[in-house]
Amino acid sequence: MLNLFVIEGKIKKISKLQQTENGTKFLKIKVESMRNFTNKEGKYDIDLMEIELWQSNAETIMEHCKNGNLISIQGRIQATPLKTKDKKEYIAYTLVGEKINYLK
Repeated sequence: MLNLFVIEGKIKKISKLQQTENGTKFLKIKVESMRNFTNKEGKYDIDLMEIELWQSNAETIMEHCKNGNLISIQGRIQATPLKTKDKKEYIAYTLVGEKINYLK
């Protein structure tokens, strides 16, 4: 089985570097990526995706990247089952980046 995503795009926002209670560093970035097909108006729509980065990937992004940098991220999709206050079940999906290529 394979659980893999690849996103190439521009960094739009980098959150603050945070730490879990046990000291593991993480942050979230938002990456803007153009779709590979045009809409009815002949224009390319843009998707904005939030990606979670951990440990050395988070530290490297914080130290060396800024908004507008072009990157490629490979990672996995993490599914977390949750319940609402009224006991309805749903699944929250998180994009977790594991390999980053710095394109610009």
